[in-house]
Amino acid sequence: MSGAENSPSGANVSWNAPLRRLVVGHFIAAAAEWAVYIAAFVYAFQRGGAAGTGVASLVLLASTIVASPLAAWAIARLAANHARLLALALKAFGCLLAGVAVAVKLPVPVVLAGSAVALASFTLLRPSQAVLIPTLADRPRQLSTTNLWLGHSDSAAALVGPGLSTVLMFVAGLPGVFIGFGLLLLVAVALQAIDNTRGAPAGKPASAKAPSTWSTLGGAFRQLRQRKGALTLITLIGFQYGVVGALDILYVVIALDSLGLDEAASSLLSTFFGIGALGAVLLSSMAHRQERLASSLSIGLATAGAITLLLAVALSASSGTIVPLLVGLPALGAARFLVVVVSRALLQRSADNETIGAVFALMELGSGIGILAGSIVTQIALFLSGPILALQVLGIGYVVLLLVTRRSIQAVEDTATVPLVEMDLLRRIPAFGPLPPMMLEAVARQSTMTEVDAETVVIKQGDAGDQFYAVMSGKFDVTMFGDYVRTVTKGDSFGEVALLANVNRTATVTAVEPGTLLAIGQEPFLQAITGHGPATQAAWTTVRSMEFGDQEVNGGPDT
Repeated sequence: MSGAENSPSGANVSWNAPLRRLVVGHFIAAAAEWAVYIAAFVYAFQRGGAAGTGVASLVLLASTIVASPLAAWAIARLAANHARLLALALKAFGCLLAGVAVAVKLPVPVVLAGSAVALASFTLLRPSQAVLIPTLADRPRQLSTTNLWLGHSDSAAALVGPGLSTVLMFVAGLPGVFIGFGLLLLVAVALQAIDNTRGAPAGKPASAKAPSTWSTLGGAFRQLRQRKGALTLITLIGFQYGVVGALDILYVVIALDSLGLDEAASSLLSTFFGIGALGAVLLSSMAHRQERLASSLSIGLATAGAITLLLAVALSASSGTIVPLLVGLPALGAARFLVVVVSRALLQRSADNETIGAVFALMELGSGIGILAGSIVTQIALFLSGPILALQVLGIGYVVLLLVTRRSIQAVEDTATVPLVEMDLLRRIPAFGPLPPMMLEAVARQSTMTEVDAETVVIKQGDAGDQFYAVMSGKFDVTMFGDYVRTVTKGDSFGEVALLANVNRTATVTAVEPGTLLAIGQEPFLQAITGHGPATQAAWTTVRSMEFGDQEVNGGPDT
């Protein structure tokens, strides 16, 4: 295996064409999801006012809930590539149906039906991709790179979806939003069809013997219930998604009713909220570097509550100006994002490695419930008074959560174990230094501290490599073909190239004196390093700088 295939400069080679097409298609689908929500709500408001928007919200949210078991049934019976093609085709059909219905002024239920199909199909898209992606990846690095770019796509879609819908709405009206994204989705359909017709791996249907969703979630619930305050974090995260469910309606009602602006303004408000969320990435990273996170969470809750209440005051006092919203929504988006990220970090610290997946699945369930609850509460507030009351309810909700959950959050932090020693050691290693704090902590949690005696052979030249090692204490000699190469001590590491380049060990490492090693398995190592661009670059820079006697490591030899 050549260095070009495995080094950062060879990333375009190793990330194969089917995976690139999959990521592009996912990005289009994710952006379309944001746009469909906005366009459907605007159309419902035009035809039925705030009440019509509320009904549309319930219909669209209910459609995704109803579609979930149908998607599970389909993914268990269809090859993953066919299931994904079906999901994208349904999404495109739903958008085009809604667009034509709006253009020829068909009844609102027809538009909502098309929108519901477009949104509900996403419940089939994600599971089919989860099955399909491992079959398309030729090596672990491709799998990690794909997952990284899927995450980037979701983040970018939160801006591109509302932003592009604003442009389309301004240029071509509501039909243009639906039809424009419908045509883009046909591109995604074509990309998947290319792989289907070229014989790319299909991905087997999901196993029917897998544990049921409810049994998995039940186990996660029982685990969290035993940890004081952990369920509070699920509640906090659910509330943050309730805010999103509420704002999706309020964007439309405030822009079209309260301020008397045009349809494009509602998309603009959503875009500015997304800008704040992306801008908060650095803020949340700084917060996560702290051992104690409860204070950051309290600050986020207090800030979000204050901003929401101030927006209510500004809306009641303003004379049709959108400026307070364009200032306040980015700040609210940033504060909400901080709460979500810190809550997830504390949730990660509250779960065992074996059940972390199920715990986060429970979090997703809480998020879905939160969106639905936020929509319902907002509709009640709009019926009783209007958008000002809805904003006041959200703001008061933040304040109440801050007061009620403060002790529980502190209890979570007091009982959580943070691998500070392991994190400090990994942070000093060039390959791990660039990792975001939450990712670094996740890797540290999956590491194992190993005591070794003098003269212990840790790795042997020619053996398969499945562990990365960081030296916590002691001295270890590196030899190649019996010749001494170097000595590694505290803060040094070895074993990375066998994992990065998928080659056997090309050196032997032996303990000179008793010491302690931090061992990280192949899977968590690759997920962390190859899933983060700067970390990948740093890892390969280190590898290329290695020298074994007269030989320079360049994308192949490993200790």
